[in-house]
This record gives sequence, C-alpha cells and structure tokens, in this order.
Amino acid sequence: KMEAVKASFTVNRGVFDLTSFSSKLYQGTISATARLDARKTPATYSVKKSIKGVKVQPLLIDVANNDKLEGTGNIDVNVQGSSLTPTGIKQNLAGTVVINFADGAVNGINV
Repeated sequence: KMEAVKASFTVNRGVFDLTSFSSKLYQGTISATARLDARKTPATYSVKKSIKGVKVQPLLIDVANNDKLEGTGNIDVNVQGSSLTPTGIKQNLAGTVVINFADGAVNGINV
C-alpha cells in the first residue's frame, strides 16, 4: 500500500525528467529519479530507484495472498539503456540491481 506519494517531473522538447519520486510502502520507503530522452534514435533512458525497509509479509499477502515469507526487503536499482522495444531493452539494458533481504523467515518450516 503506497502512501504519501510525491512526484516532481518535467517534460521539455522530447525529454522527460522524473526529478523526484517518493512514497511510503509497507513501513518502508521508495525514492526514484528517471530520465527518458526521445530526441535521439533510439531513445535513451536511465532509472535510479531505492526501496528501503519494506516489510515483505504484508506485501506478499496483499499481492499474492501468500504469508510464507517475512522479513525486511531493500532494493537498489541503477540502470540505463537505449531503445523502447522489448528486444531493444533486452539487448541494451545495463546497470546494477542490488537486493537485500534481512531478518527473514519462512513460515511453516522448522530448522
């Protein structure tokens, strides 16, 4: 459940800039910036996103009706590429995605 969503962006002569995006999500936070430059062929884009402290169990219950996992999730994304076609995105997407799952547990399994 996203709460307190705030976004700021500009569109100018073929360039879309998401200068800031923030939200609360399942006791955690999301922040992001992005840019799409359609002046070039193919278009280029970049995305930076940070998801911090999201409680995984309530998220999975709402999204997948599954309560088997619990813990806190963190994701950092820093990607860029060119082309907006599915094939072009697959061929040109570059960057990093870091996923961290802390204090995790699988419910129903005793170890």
